[in-house]
Amino acid sequence: PWKIVLERLERTGIGADSGTYAALLRQCGNAKALAEGKRLHAQMIRSGHDRGRFLGNLLLDMFRKCGHLDDARAVFAKMHRRNAFSWGVMIATCSQHGQDKEVLQLFRQMQLEGI
Repeated sequence: PWKIVLERLERTGIGADSGTYAALLRQCGNAKALAEGKRLHAQMIRSGHDRGRFLGNLLLDMFRKCGHLDDARAVFAKMHRRNAFSWGVMIATCSQHGQDKEVLQLFRQMQLEGI
């Protein structure tokens, strides 16, 4: 059913609210549906829902669950207000991909930012 909602969003061009985007991001992550997650991300960008911390964190987590480090990095780099969850997800994503040096750099940067 969640794929139907995504298809309707794309077909109508009408943006969803934060709750709908949050539910869809969780479903994409749990299903490891990277293609649908990227389509949803594009829809979020078009509707201006890609800038907030809440949905940014869910987007970051979806890319982590899908195993896509480059997209996670891009989302993390654009996040203006990161919290402990943001940092934790990014560190976990890098760790899953064996990026030990990046994990240490992120941890140090997180500490410098007072998180």
